[in-house]
Amino acid sequence: MPATGLDPAFTALPLDALADAALSRARELGAEHADVRVERIRTGDIALHAARLETSHDDDERGVAVRLVYDGAWGLSGAAAQTAYLIRTAYWAARYHALP
Repeated sequence: MPATGLDPAFTALPLDALADAALSRARELGAEHADVRVERIRTGDIALHAARLETSHDDDERGVAVRLVYDGAWGLSGAAAQTAYLIRTAYWAARYHALP
């Protein structure tokens, strides 16, 4: 792993293209503010019994979240889903909360 602590497999993902697509679509929808968060969570579990290994497990999860403000209300969507779906969900959540 490099000195930055970021895994090259993660940084090789098209993160800039993902963020650009999400932010461009939010702008087209009239969002006052938008941000994109991408994360990778790696976990590991080890189970011992009487000082002997019983099971071990490694997991690697990746996800993206989009937040935006529309007419003063926040909308949030996040999952391991397509960017267009996330933007649409956050947009409608914000529109719903902006209703009088």
